[in-house]
Amino acid sequence: MQHLLIIIKIFIVTSVICLMGTGVAAADELNMTLEAHFGGSISASTVLGHYAFIGQGQDFVVLNINDPSEPIEVGRVVTNGLICGIAVAGDYAYLVEHDYGLVIVDINNPASPVVTGYYGMEGYVKDIAVSGNHVYVANDNNGLMIVDISNPALPVLAGHYDARSADAVTVSGNYAYLGDFFDGLVIVDINNPTSPVFISEYDAEGMAHDVTVLGNYAYFADGWNGLLIINISDPALPVFVGHYEPGGWTTSVTVSGDYAYVANSGELLIVDISNPASPIYAGYYDTENAGDITILDDHAYVANGDNGLVIINITNPASLVLVGHYDTAGYVWDVTVSNDYVYITKGDDGFLILNISNPASPELVEYYDTEGYTIDIAVSGDYAYIADGWNGLLIFNISNPALPVLVGHYAATYVDGVTVSGDYAYVISDSNGLIIINISNPALPVLAGHYDIVGEIEDIAISGDYAYIVIYYNGLEIIDISDPALPVLAGHYYVEKIAAVTVSGNYAYIVNYCCNGFLILNISNPISPVLAGHYPECANSVVVTGDYAYITDSMNGLYVINISNSSFPEFAGHYDSAGSAVGLTVSDNYIYVADGSNGLVILSVSGNWSDRWMGEGSDGGGAVTTAELQDAIHHWLENITVRGHLMSIADIQKIISVWLLG
Repeated sequence: MQHLLIIIKIFIVTSVICLMGTGVAAADELNMTLEAHFGGSISASTVLGHYAFIGQGQDFVVLNINDPSEPIEVGRVVTNGLICGIAVAGDYAYLVEHDYGLVIVDINNPASPVVTGYYGMEGYVKDIAVSGNHVYVANDNNGLMIVDISNPALPVLAGHYDARSADAVTVSGNYAYLGDFFDGLVIVDINNPTSPVFISEYDAEGMAHDVTVLGNYAYFADGWNGLLIINISDPALPVFVGHYEPGGWTTSVTVSGDYAYVANSGELLIVDISNPASPIYAGYYDTENAGDITILDDHAYVANGDNGLVIINITNPASLVLVGHYDTAGYVWDVTVSNDYVYITKGDDGFLILNISNPASPELVEYYDTEGYTIDIAVSGDYAYIADGWNGLLIFNISNPALPVLVGHYAATYVDGVTVSGDYAYVISDSNGLIIINISNPALPVLAGHYDIVGEIEDIAISGDYAYIVIYYNGLEIIDISDPALPVLAGHYYVEKIAAVTVSGNYAYIVNYCCNGFLILNISNPISPVLAGHYPECANSVVVTGDYAYITDSMNGLYVINISNSSFPEFAGHYDSAGSAVGLTVSDNYIYVADGSNGLVILSVSGNWSDRWMGEGSDGGGAVTTAELQDAIHHWLENITVRGHLMSIADIQKIISVWLLG
């Protein structure tokens, strides 16, 4: 036994020496699983028969539109990424997701859509068309991808055409018509899908966004250049026929009968094309954020971004009438949790309250549209405090979450953020710096103090007698607020491009949009903050709970950092959300992510401490690799906790024994 202990000690010393010179990879010690998804912008839609099919963030949603005035959700399935294009044929819907590629969904039973196949694609996928046994995918600078879908469970690449920047695609007969951002209209012969051949192009002046074909004409949404009409009766020689320039930015077009339906700077615009050489204005409806347009009978179905799916009666183009609307949570800016409710800010569209007593099935409780631009929210007791942009600070009584009541208002030039501590609300404003408001009477908020700050203020945290304020180009300012009437500068830590801050104990945790990543500052002496630790991950928001910091990166999702040893923060987990993660909060074993255009994402957190090295998701699976053993020994020797667990000699002996077994 004595000899074994000596061997173990020698091994430990050797391992640690090796560890000092090399990086060690280990599995996520926190397992994050998608529990639920709510809302998101609608960027894609199509209609077939009695159903509308929409992409709501990462959700594929089926709506019954028998009554266009009251679209009813009948089915939904969650996919991996933001859905940006939908084509339907027979019993299948073909979706494209920006960062993931092709998804095939069986819609034979609209009430229960099922994902049946995937085909991953690199690049930034933008549009899709289906014809026969093939789908045609516009994949930005990766060109046109042609995928054989004769077996929906196993789609395979059939052919590829190398376009410069394929933004849109439609198929008619033996030709694919591409909207190329740089080269205009590109016509490709797809008679043999395995070997597509360039036929011709028409280089328009604008920036191609969409194309549709009807008969001998291609209709082209050309950005600032408006709507172009091209004669394609001879695909080898496309000829300009007509042009309608509405002003603004033209992004989408579909054609039915004598009319082209165009998305132009958020509006639905109708153009009379009965004479293609002389298109003329016929009518418009300001939908605010028009995207994909589908025409069925007397109605236009418009994917309207943050405003959901809009259904418009087009019987009389000169007098369009809104008849139906399917609303969504749209873009989500920030999120906070209190008891069984989550509060979501939505910018121009106010805020939402969801019941999350069952986090797997969040339910909308109330929607309140403020007059300003709802950016940030803080909840304390029975009150919610809303940073409402130019509309100042709003105070709502939320004792009944189903009926929030505006009880107080404090006017300020522009309110960017708010946090609450005791009887005070601390408001940040690029125009006014730090504003301290006495909220002891929520119905009558009163100015208590003010501290002028120069620069772009990003975030604020309160701890004890100090306010910690991050300024984009000027670092962290620590303000003594022990006398709210006379706040004074106490300390400063300079680092550029800081995005957010939170405080826990003797440490301030700040995240940086780039360059400096995640920083841990020792603030035991607020007058002289000192760098304690650093982790190289860019981020835009941060929350600390226990031994973990949760940070969001709008490009790469959510990262979890183990901060039990503040001098050596370590990677603990990652979840790549579908949207652009811009904010988060953590409550119990759930993480609530404000995922931008993907709405709200709810993740459950699980995993035992030993899963880091011996879990099924670890590098060695049930076994322990040498690199994992080195990492485990490092945690044991340095007293670094894993999921709150401080490893014992028995723990490390168990890991060594598993390693020895191979």
